[in-house]
Amino acid sequence: MKLHINIILSVLLLIPGSAFGYDILFVVDNSLAPNATAQAVLADQMDNWAQDLTNYYAESNSSLNANVAGVIFRNISNNGLQTNSQTILNNMRAQTGGFENMTLLADEIGADFVAGITGNIDGCGRAWRARNTADLAGMNFAYSIQELYCGSDTLAHELGHNMGLSHGPWVEQCDENNEYSTDHVSSITGYGAGYAEADCNPATINANEFGTLMVGNYLWYFTGSNNVPNIFSNPNLTNIACGATDTCGDASSNSVTTMGLYQNYYEIRNSPDVHTLVYAPSLSNCITSKYKGVEIDAMTNLNCSAGSITAIDGVEQLTQLSLVDLSYNNIVAVSPLEKLNPSLISQINLYGNNTAICSQLKKLQDLYPGKINLPDDCFNLAAFMGIINNILL
Repeated sequence: MKLHINIILSVLLLIPGSAFGYDILFVVDNSLAPNATAQAVLADQMDNWAQDLTNYYAESNSSLNANVAGVIFRNISNNGLQTNSQTILNNMRAQTGGFENMTLLADEIGADFVAGITGNIDGCGRAWRARNTADLAGMNFAYSIQELYCGSDTLAHELGHNMGLSHGPWVEQCDENNEYSTDHVSSITGYGAGYAEADCNPATINANEFGTLMVGNYLWYFTGSNNVPNIFSNPNLTNIACGATDTCGDASSNSVTTMGLYQNYYEIRNSPDVHTLVYAPSLSNCITSKYKGVEIDAMTNLNCSAGSITAIDGVEQLTQLSLVDLSYNNIVAVSPLEKLNPSLISQINLYGNNTAICSQLKKLQDLYPGKINLPDDCFNLAAFMGIINNILL
């Protein structure tokens, strides 16, 4: 099922996401998209990146899914002057330098991670690395920053750090002088690390050298090889891209198992507020006026009685509903109610909707026996179409 986000801000584009998986809020430097057309193109690109990540997880035998919660355009580079990735990361956590109110926005639209995208920083990307469940529970370790031109594989790598993954023991071995970091191995499990089969000598490149996504560009730094398949380390995965033995991990490098253990943390950090979803206009008016700020998981009762509502498209997104009062409206199609959870529904009141399609009311009765308050009359669509066809003939 799709969740359709709808926040009307001139600099925010929100894209339909999935109800399953984690959701990313992209904060793009406005120099990369100076007009509405360019912003729309970049928003589409971020949607494609999310699909790339989902494909990378599938190729790694992980059940994770990535979705886009929204794309917002801000001046996060100080007009191109700020290129220090650590400074930008600090700004994200402090909610300054173009990241004002970012935690509130992420909560409102249900974003689990915030990814900054800019045009020029000191490297492809940087991210906070979560090291325990307390880090995963809040937003302080859910931020990353990267260059646009480094692509979706960099995004997968940086979000991997947010999820508690490290570069791995091979990078630690090669970076013996701590040129890039003093710690490449600490992860949330101890084995949530990148995996590589290579030496640390760029003068001895061979075809079997490779590194997984969490090794990333370090393979090129230390070997000169670019053989980094879009795979997370997994010792149970056999793939011809994984070196001489086709094995993509070992006991000390098993990112897929690590991500599986903490998947629920990645996906439930935030859920969208109900007023940010897309509904038929008249239903949207009711929800915005009565339920603004209520998270979708907490929305159990919907009372939009006598609201001049003619359509209820989008109500099916409110998956936790129990009591639904849509009485005394002018609703025609009631079929969106068919997609609610029958085990949760205690009552749906449609009394006074004499415009409702008869066959759809009958189906609701079958789906929710004894739980539908019907109108006194209904619209026989089949009979109406028969009359129209006879006229046309």
